[in-house]
Amino acid sequence: MFGLLLITLTAFLGQTVQGQSILDPTDPIVTYDSTHKPVAPAYGTIGKWVRTKRMSWTTDGYKAYIYKGCQFRLYFPKTYNPTAVDGKKYPMMVFYHGVGEAGTIYDNEYSLYHGGQIFANAVANGIFDGYVLVMQTGGGWGPTQYGPIKEIIDYMVTNNKLDAFHVCGNGLSGGAGATLRLRDLI
Repeated sequence: MFGLLLITLTAFLGQTVQGQSILDPTDPIVTYDSTHKPVAPAYGTIGKWVRTKRMSWTTDGYKAYIYKGCQFRLYFPKTYNPTAVDGKKYPMMVFYHGVGEAGTIYDNEYSLYHGGQIFANAVANGIFDGYVLVMQTGGGWGPTQYGPIKEIIDYMVTNNKLDAFHVCGNGLSGGAGATLRLRDLI
């Protein structure tokens, strides 16, 4: 009896406890309305955000967020269950768009122009069971984006079952140079 109690207690205490995350695969997509501009969350806090619809395909699978003035889209793994204590960890691809896909703080959809649909299909079809993080810049890539990307990754390792050892970068044009600096972030 004592052995069974000890095994049960050890199994219970050995489970990983995930924090409650603001990043949620069930978040609705809110389209930007210039008459009702969203209010950014407190600096240093991840918040829900808006998108400006620009694609001919539906981007609703990419949830919209903002952190430290940097807007980003996040596609969740197909098998991700935030409430399951299953020990699963998921990889992530960070995609850096080219300079031609830069947008305003309210336009984090154009960053998905090249590759966004391909990446979403790979996750939806089970080819890649991981996260796709797409940060949007207003111009080129630099220190103002790298710090927040690293902090988002750290947050997700703690709160969203992200595997810190399986984060890779991919980019086009100006974003290709940014991928080279990803290794310095992690």
